[in-house]
Amino acid sequence: MLTRISTLLAFVLFNPASQAQNINIIGTLTDLQTGEPVPYAGMGVPGTIFGTVSSPEGRFELVVPSENAKDSMRINALGYRTALFPMASLTAGPVNLRMTPEAQALPEVLIRPGKTNKVTLGSDRTKTDRNVNLAINKKQNQNLGSEVGKVFKLKKPSSLENLAFYLRYNNFDTVRFRVNVYSFDKGKPDQILSNETILVEVTGKKMDWIQVDLSPYNIECNKGKIAVSVEWVYGSKNGTFLALPIAMPVPGSTHLYKYGSQNKWKTFASMSPSLELTVMQ
Repeated sequence: MLTRISTLLAFVLFNPASQAQNINIIGTLTDLQTGEPVPYAGMGVPGTIFGTVSSPEGRFELVVPSENAKDSMRINALGYRTALFPMASLTAGPVNLRMTPEAQALPEVLIRPGKTNKVTLGSDRTKTDRNVNLAINKKQNQNLGSEVGKVFKLKKPSSLENLAFYLRYNNFDTVRFRVNVYSFDKGKPDQILSNETILVEVTGKKMDWIQVDLSPYNIECNKGKIAVSVEWVYGSKNGTFLALPIAMPVPGSTHLYKYGSQNKWKTFASMSPSLELTVMQ
């Protein structure tokens, strides 16, 4: 129910009839050193639903209400320093924003040899009447960067092997997701635990289990809680609906939801999206 309410609220806020005037920001992101485009960077107004993700060519378009004119746009991308740009400096026309490369410091992980026990964690429940939505109908790509995730508790130091997530609704010819693995601190996802971008592409309006092989990324995690999410980063034209099933009640489970690239995480106890994580311990 809470997920449905947040989705309805987002639609109302994006409805042109509810907005007196919008600010359109159009531009490209490039690497400060090489001039190459920066793809799949998250950007938007911090703490709001207004956000998007740059295209594979580094292009972006962001629409925000005029009341946010005094705010800043925050941009983050793996391997780059997080940047803030005053909204007023972005409205004159197409802009070229340059991102500064920055090495990512990953947390230290205690590696123990001889992991031989394969464990699958999470929920495979798909028969439920509740969904968690990623796309906004009739607002193409204006909610890119939304994430659906789950908290996983590791009883031992673990290597991440595979993630499976279920698409119940999908009418996009092509859609891309980024898999994010976070440390979990103070009740929220915290630091990214992979130094590579993990992308998965789904074509042909597929609605089924999607398997993501995580073993090539060598993601090692210590004992304790981690958060794993599926982030929507690209959708082809004409798509309108993208959703995962969510089950409740699921005692002991924690559902994570971020509606917008730069929004705050929300947590929902005893709820679980259809996400399964396989690890070696």
